[in-house]
Amino acid sequence: MGLQDAVAMVFYLAGGRIGGLARLQAVMYILHRETRLVDAYFETWCTVPWSRDVEREVEELVRDGSLSASVDETTGVETYVASRQLMERGAYVYRKIEERDPYTARVVKLIVAYGASLPLSKLLLAVRLMAQSGIQKMPLPCVALKA
Repeated sequence: MGLQDAVAMVFYLAGGRIGGLARLQAVMYILHRETRLVDAYFETWCTVPWSRDVEREVEELVRDGSLSASVDETTGVETYVASRQLMERGAYVYRKIEERDPYTARVVKLIVAYGASLPLSKLLLAVRLMAQSGIQKMPLPCVALKA
């Protein structure tokens, strides 16, 4: 799967909105570690994994109109909103994964649900701990089964 397909799938599963590039980077890193569906190089930046590949992909999607970015004036957080075409592409990619490997599809869905809903500080802490400790698989709590 290409990186653009992975980004499209994440936006589809997140309902078309992601609050900030740091949140997207964290979700992409967890997907990379847990499922190997994200083919990107991550390096440590300000104590958390960061991918210039993901950053470039988002910039390209904003340039071509597949993503729009707006900044909340009170918080300063940039929110990315997917276009209808990107959402359709993400749905297609997710359905293909679901047909091929339902277990991986479920894990992807849970990771994106957590990544989109956790406070950013807790999400980045989890990612930092994963990266520093070399944890191969992130345990998901039982309540995640409702996602």
